[in-house]
Amino acid sequence: LEMVLAGKLTQGTDADVVVVGSGIAGISSAYFLEKAGFKVAVLEEGKLCSGATHYSSGVLYFGTGLNFQDAQKLWGTEKSRYLWDETKKSIDQIVGLVRENKWEAGLHSPGSILVARNAQEKEYLEAEAKAMESFGYPGELLEASQIREFYSGTSFVSGLAQPVCHQVRPPLFVSALAKS
Repeated sequence: LEMVLAGKLTQGTDADVVVVGSGIAGISSAYFLEKAGFKVAVLEEGKLCSGATHYSSGVLYFGTGLNFQDAQKLWGTEKSRYLWDETKKSIDQIVGLVRENKWEAGLHSPGSILVARNAQEKEYLEAEAKAMESFGYPGELLEASQIREFYSGTSFVSGLAQPVCHQVRPPLFVSALAKS
């Protein structure tokens, strides 16, 4: 992997592929292209992982930040399912790389909980749980008493626990990936 950081390309490159940017998308692309046999050069105007990825929370979650039922309404069931399945593959791949290589990337798997403050939001969470379950994605509806174990200062009427949510520290992950 040829890296040009904080500078200009001073000579030509014989790379098959040039990736612009050394954030998680750029370095991941370079990593997998190189694994597939391509000669890759990465160009970055700053330091490794110095752009948006550096400031990211590193949460590895399905989809685009929309809940599943909202995605279904926006894109339809088939496209939403495809998006969830593809992001699950990406999440599994990232988690697998970190674990297999024993990288210090701040990986932890806290899961997530969507909470409801009222009956209307509780109905929404129930519908979300059904939508997720219909496609094999895990989730558990929680009662108010169970929510208090996690959120002591606020009253919620319900929650939806989703165990498949991981997090990495993006600069550590990108650095480990770039060194591989």
